[in-house]
Amino acid sequence: CSGPIPLFRVLNPYSFSYNFSLIFVFAILILLFAIEQRFSFSSVLFFGLFVFVAVGSKVSNAAGIAIGLISIFVSALIHRKGIRKAFLLGCSAALAVAMFWLFAYRVPGVTGGSTIRLDFGEIFIQKANYSWSSIMPVLIFGFIATFAMTIYPLSGFLLQRSVSSKARSVASIFALGTGFSFIFLSVLLADDLESSSYLLGAGLAVLTPISLRNLFSSATKIPPLRPLVTFIAISLGLMSAFAWYRFYSDLGKNQTSNQITQSLILSIPIFVAL
Repeated sequence: CSGPIPLFRVLNPYSFSYNFSLIFVFAILILLFAIEQRFSFSSVLFFGLFVFVAVGSKVSNAAGIAIGLISIFVSALIHRKGIRKAFLLGCSAALAVAMFWLFAYRVPGVTGGSTIRLDFGEIFIQKANYSWSSIMPVLIFGFIATFAMTIYPLSGFLLQRSVSSKARSVASIFALGTGFSFIFLSVLLADDLESSSYLLGAGLAVLTPISLRNLFSSATKIPPLRPLVTFIAISLGLMSAFAWYRFYSDLGKNQTSNQITQSLILSIPIFVAL
């Protein structure tokens, strides 16, 4: 929940509603995996209930869930399979959002506390300790390093072809559409309350389990490595994470020289992995 860079917080200590919403986002994913094995009317009802709570606890979840469901429906149309399932899930989610909008969100006398605006890259300024006053090369290098480190946990999607039989599952398609839309919107949109970090966190929360599944599925096809090699690889990963945290915590903020050093420090785990 804490760290020198707020952008990389898995849970947000300042938003209980965001942390609570992740429970039901994961519940949606687990339910969709179960639906692959057995589809029933009760599963549709539970899906609508989970969507209602996920959107009710954090309204920004609605955009990602909508894009995830659209992805499922488009995939069903392309492959001419599971159209009825996609349609029922979409209707259940739409009914849940409509009920939330009518009976919970539109409360008389309650207004929003911030206005969302198009502001590309503002999340790196708000949450990654960069500054618009820095020279352009420093900003560009910093944005690239920060974004690369942010999506580094998603490297398992590079192995998507090796698990192609699972890639077309309803849960996987939903996770891809929802997760990447969250990440895209977090970089594109901003507000004064710095809420775009919730979008980024939700996107990574949805995509990282699928990425790990791809990694473990691919690892089962590789001959077992010697224990010493595995131990060295794990040790290097832990050491790079410790060095990343220790080096960065000694830096100041919003200074050009420190921003360049920060960008290099952020790249340590990626260099070690390569």
